[in-house]
Amino acid sequence: MTLDVLDLPALRRWVVIARADLARHAAAINGLNVFPVPDGDTGTNLLLTLDEAAREVAALRLTGLAESAEALARATLTSARGNSGVILSQLVRGVAEIAGRGTGEQLDHDDLRQALARASVLARSGVARPVEGTVLSVASAAADGCADGSSLAEVSGRAITAGREALARTREQLDVLREAGVVDAGGAGYLLVLEALDRVVRDDPSPADGDATPEWLLAAGPVSLGAAGSDDCGPRHDGPAYEVMYLLDDSDDVRVERLRGRLDALGDSVVVAGGPRVWSVHVHVDDVAAALNAGVGAGRPHRFRVTRFDVGAPPPRPVAGFGMLVVADGLGDLDGVRGSQVALVDVADVRDQPGAVVDRLRDLGGDEGVLALTDSTAAAEIVHEAAAIVGRVVHVVGSHPVHVLAGLSVIDGDGSLVDAARDALEVVDEAVVVLLERTGAEQTAQVLDRVRESGAEVVTLVTGAGAQVPAELLDGLAGVEVTVLESRARGWALAVGLE
Repeated sequence: MTLDVLDLPALRRWVVIARADLARHAAAINGLNVFPVPDGDTGTNLLLTLDEAAREVAALRLTGLAESAEALARATLTSARGNSGVILSQLVRGVAEIAGRGTGEQLDHDDLRQALARASVLARSGVARPVEGTVLSVASAAADGCADGSSLAEVSGRAITAGREALARTREQLDVLREAGVVDAGGAGYLLVLEALDRVVRDDPSPADGDATPEWLLAAGPVSLGAAGSDDCGPRHDGPAYEVMYLLDDSDDVRVERLRGRLDALGDSVVVAGGPRVWSVHVHVDDVAAALNAGVGAGRPHRFRVTRFDVGAPPPRPVAGFGMLVVADGLGDLDGVRGSQVALVDVADVRDQPGAVVDRLRDLGGDEGVLALTDSTAAAEIVHEAAAIVGRVVHVVGSHPVHVLAGLSVIDGDGSLVDAARDALEVVDEAVVVLLERTGAEQTAQVLDRVRESGAEVVTLVTGAGAQVPAELLDGLAGVEVTVLESRARGWALAVGLE
């Protein structure tokens, strides 16, 4: 029986059917993907976006339409993969905004019309340089086509008809689509989700053609996604080398608009969508660090995802061996760190420029990977996140300033990365360490107690910027070999290592 309104069970069925359809046809959508980058992942990105969001919302066990739609909108935004995933989140956002305006737990035909119209506006406003012949054209046509629908079935049906016509036109609107003989991949995915909605409205959960690929998802001619510079004759990619995505919190519309402009100057395919509490940022760039740093001025960027496009020339192969990196607070001038053939990043720079570690990891030589020594768990987390972005093998060792010094003292730069990491871990595991935010009688007694408990014969004291080793501490260490080093660290007063 055809539905007159959409309620929470209908919303859930829509998500389930759309996810099943995307899973069934992801490969076909990938085969259409030649714009803006011929990397063949649009179908996969849409499926992963909706799949992760659906699992997240299901775990919440919500019982209201408005709160469920809002949760799904947020989850779809934060799970978004690629610009197609971000734009899909705006379709869900349109539904959530309209559901949130009402007092009931249902959406009628007028609500659905408004939701599709709002989705089109949100999607277009998030794109720095809207291009016709893309998913934006399909979303606009679907919204306009159902404007005079007088029932739920008329609204969904007319949206589908107008969307299909707009999708067919995309083949002629963009030269790259015409040459490849395909329609826009993002538009095809968007239409597939709308068709799932139409089947829910008509209470017809099974596609009429079963598992067959719909005709409008098939390419009109042969399509090859060969890499640029290869012998294949498929679409070539001459644009930026990386796709950068992250979430942005603690921002506002003014700063988001400024960010959108900065990213547009750095690269292309810029989409910044969401709000008012979280935004999803997407851009294609060559300078990954600049894209990440641009987010710092707009709020708090996090959950970074960087993908190198496989359609260009491969990156240069690193030299043999492994690279070494130190991420620490003000240790660069210490003997054992200075001149130790390592790349150094100060954590203060990381706070202001989150791309600093990414740049270092990418530039470091060594085909085995990188050994990173860190002075805190926070620094270690930064390196782990940067390693995931760059996609390099990185062994991270250390959570204390003395760990950095001890690790550097035992690393054999001519050995293997695995051996170096093992040696550094062994000396770090054996180290007894103390970190003091300030010095005084209480802290002196604490250190002396640890010395006595450990039976240490060698003590290393590293002072932070402007701090002094208490005379009482030095007196108490009489008879023990003591090394005092002065650092520029700003986050602590005294680091102590016992051997």
